[in-house]
Amino acid sequence: MNAVKMPLALLFSLVLGACLVHGATHNVGAGQSIQSAIDGAASGDVIVLTAPSAYAGDVSVSGKALTLRSLNPQFASIAGNLSVSDLSATQKVSLGDLALVGSMLVQGAGKIVLTNTSIGTNLELNGTTDAFIRRSTVTGTLTMPDAQDANGNPNRLVILQSTINEKLTSRAAKAWLGYSTFEETYLEGTLEIVGNVFDGRGGGGIGLDLNGSATVAQIHNNRILNFKGQFVVHAIQNECIGIRISSGARAYVVNNKISHNFDSGVGSTETNAGMGVFVVSTAETKIIGNIFNDNYITGGSTTGHANVWAPAQNVTVAYNAHRSNQSSHLVAGGAQNLAFITDAAHNNESNFLSNPTGFANGRAIQNAGPPEAAYLDHDGSRNDIGPNGGRNYIPDGRTTDKPIPISFSIAPQIVPVGGTVTIESTGATVK
Repeated sequence: MNAVKMPLALLFSLVLGACLVHGATHNVGAGQSIQSAIDGAASGDVIVLTAPSAYAGDVSVSGKALTLRSLNPQFASIAGNLSVSDLSATQKVSLGDLALVGSMLVQGAGKIVLTNTSIGTNLELNGTTDAFIRRSTVTGTLTMPDAQDANGNPNRLVILQSTINEKLTSRAAKAWLGYSTFEETYLEGTLEIVGNVFDGRGGGGIGLDLNGSATVAQIHNNRILNFKGQFVVHAIQNECIGIRISSGARAYVVNNKISHNFDSGVGSTETNAGMGVFVVSTAETKIIGNIFNDNYITGGSTTGHANVWAPAQNVTVAYNAHRSNQSSHLVAGGAQNLAFITDAAHNNESNFLSNPTGFANGRAIQNAGPPEAAYLDHDGSRNDIGPNGGRNYIPDGRTTDKPIPISFSIAPQIVPVGGTVTIESTGATVK
């Protein structure tokens, strides 16, 4: 039998923040010092905040693998900043059920795990080996500025079921962003981006800004919206864009909804603005099975005012849907618009991910996406255009308490019947 060319979805689950604790437990009550408990602890110990109140002062962890958690997550907080430094690459600092009023700064190697934790301002990860963030909130910015840890080894960033209120900047070697909520992002490296909402909240900007010739991004089953504004008093450029792909990055933009990225101001001059997807330069980009609407500028642009602006070279645009009342370009910049459809109906956003078949049922987008087997829906039917199409997502991924598959690596991806496949797992549990 002929070989079948198809991505194979092998699920690995990583239970973030779970670990076996063999050290001592140090309870910190009302009026006691967290820092004193940390200073008296050894690697592997657990620091427990027992009082339902704010603990005053900054906190520093240096050279110790510790767990900090609270018995009263709704009421207990650290009313200061937290710094972590001098960990080995295998040491881990975990925070669980905690509220940090200030910022968190990590300097040097080591693993950071945040579970049900809120950071009051910014989170900065400098030289960190791995960072795992689950069901947590960063009120300010999150920055992981390097592709290597402090020892020169490739690093990783995982953000799951979390909220980053301001800009995420990641140059991590590998990053997985899943079932979370973001505003603007700047991204490099090997990326999987699934099940997220990127909401510009009317502040212009760029939802996903992908950069670098080494960047390869799988972007599927997301909503990217509201990177918009009404800039009437000054000229703007490189604003109001859902996704921008630059510097030879590779991107596979499949089964997303990309909408309401526009400038409605009539008195300004816009350049490189008002676009759903803007491909500046790419080694390969595929834009397939997406819904686009309301990506435009009111006037004055030399480049923009389009659902997709992309060159012809190295770009495929196919099986996408557009609103019938669009005044903007469907596709501009030289790329061909293949097999697109017009679908005037508004979407029921409450069905996002949670109702795989209901989102497209009875609409022109149903069974109208790419026909190849790799893109089949959960029920085995042809791909539905839009953010519920395909099968490479978890319908309740934004709410489930169960382990989430975060990555897979299989070689080769072309396997004949009776052939073999090699699976490499790094510390994950095969389910």
